[in-house]
Amino acid sequence: MKEFPIMTNKGKEYIPYDIIKPHEEQALKNHCGQTLDRLAARGGLSWAEAYAVLTDSKFPHRDQYISEEFYEKKVKEIVQGRKEELYG
Repeated sequence: MKEFPIMTNKGKEYIPYDIIKPHEEQALKNHCGQTLDRLAARGGLSWAEAYAVLTDSKFPHRDQYISEEFYEKKVKEIVQGRKEELYG
């Protein structure tokens, strides 16, 4: 299974590519026209950036930003839910 990298303070983690791929349009908007493949080749996204892409929203700036731990938890919840939908 192809994986998409997430850059963390502890190194890299990965989420299934199939789960983020349907949101590529948002990645293009949030990251100046860079595709998911290009972003992966450059090291991936942070948890907050991945959350924004997966929820089809803009990256949270300054007063909207919560914490990397919050976004990590939310991305993992989204991924788990989508895994159950896709793979049973």
